[in-house]
Amino acid sequence: MRAILVIALCLCARLAAATPPMVDSGSIHTNGASVSNNLTLTLVTASAPERIILNFGAVDFTSNGTPQATGVSGCGLSWSLRKRTTFINFTGGTYCHNNASGTCDIDQEEWTAYAASTIASCTVTIGFSTTPVISGGVYGLSGIPSGGAFDANAGLPAVATGTAITAVPNVSTSSVPSALFNFSSGNYNSQAGGTACSGWNTIWNNFQFYGALSIGISAGAGLAQNLCSTVSNISTPIWSVGCSTVSANIVTADAVQGIPSPGCTSGGGGTGNVNLKVN
Repeated sequence: MRAILVIALCLCARLAAATPPMVDSGSIHTNGASVSNNLTLTLVTASAPERIILNFGAVDFTSNGTPQATGVSGCGLSWSLRKRTTFINFTGGTYCHNNASGTCDIDQEEWTAYAASTIASCTVTIGFSTTPVISGGVYGLSGIPSGGAFDANAGLPAVATGTAITAVPNVSTSSVPSALFNFSSGNYNSQAGGTACSGWNTIWNNFQFYGALSIGISAGAGLAQNLCSTVSNISTPIWSVGCSTVSANIVTADAVQGIPSPGCTSGGGGTGNVNLKVN
């Protein structure tokens, strides 16, 4: 009887220690650079290990070419490009360089790194060969297994582009549990206002004007949602948008694997959204 009790107590302790993926709220940092060839962000994490997510949008009003990042460095981490998307239909009036109709190339990128230990404070730098207007943010996802693997679904990251995108359609996941998150960027005027949808939370949002003009780049990450079961062909709304009329030009959805926890295991499916929030 005593042996059974000891085994039960050990099992409960192991289950209680398991946590679903969460946003490390202390790690969230956003910034905008009016016109610059780099963007710097401060990264601080409170736990380990963490999957670090870096998202940014950029548009170049001053020179030719798409403003793609030349690289990301900092914090002693190994950074890799997860997804890059370009949309050539960003309306900026007469201030855009591409042609007489006034459209600009907008670039959106997702970079990532794995942090095996906590980070006290360091600087993440995104470099560009041009001088675009940039809006970006970085944050960590904790409660992940060693290695911080992304969801195994071949359709991720999923992307939608257009002149008035309000969601990423047909998003599916394969891992349980997982942290589903997204990132949007586009014309500042198109993303003003909006309300979050039930079950989602905004991780960060930011905007940057081009000088004193009412044009610029707006970007936001989040509405992260923890899934205790896989999803198939769902529509993921943008931050502060899916339940309103606000839209963007590029929206990317992605997911990171979590650690199985009570009511949320790879064999069970659980009961839906649990405890992935900014707190």
